[in-house]
Amino acid sequence: MANQDPLSPTSDTEFIAQMAQFSALEQMQNMNSAMQSQMTYSYLNKDIMAKYAVDGDGNLYRQDVYGQVVAIVKHGGKDYLQVVNYNDGNTYLVPPDQVTATAGDSMEQLLAKLTDLMERLVSNTTPKTDEETGTGETGETGDGAEETGEAEGV
Repeated sequence: MANQDPLSPTSDTEFIAQMAQFSALEQMQNMNSAMQSQMTYSYLNKDIMAKYAVDGDGNLYRQDVYGQVVAIVKHGGKDYLQVVNYNDGNTYLVPPDQVTATAGDSMEQLLAKLTDLMERLVSNTTPKTDEETGTGETGETGDGAEETGEAEGV
């Protein structure tokens, strides 16, 4: 419109077409913003890796971060992931677009699953005692002697 000839204004149909384009562009920007926000919130309680964080002024700096996203923080009108770093225990703000990898479960959830699996594995491979199997009620050793738990000759 800045380069429009004042002696021949645009027709109503051209003006309406331009307004429709602006409206469609605005809707696409709003949808993009909503999708980015949804993506940001999908990181909550997940483990992430990133190579950059932001300082209190919103400036990006090099920082290897591997930890759990514990919150979403708004800073300067932008969403950031608040991450507790497993390496040093510090909390960092990470821009969502700087995330390089994610894990579905947090480290604590993975460790709990691993511990449960190990316990089940150990319980399935540990030899059962006589009491558990219901045989050898007297604790016989097979040579007719009874085990007492004491060493001979002591």
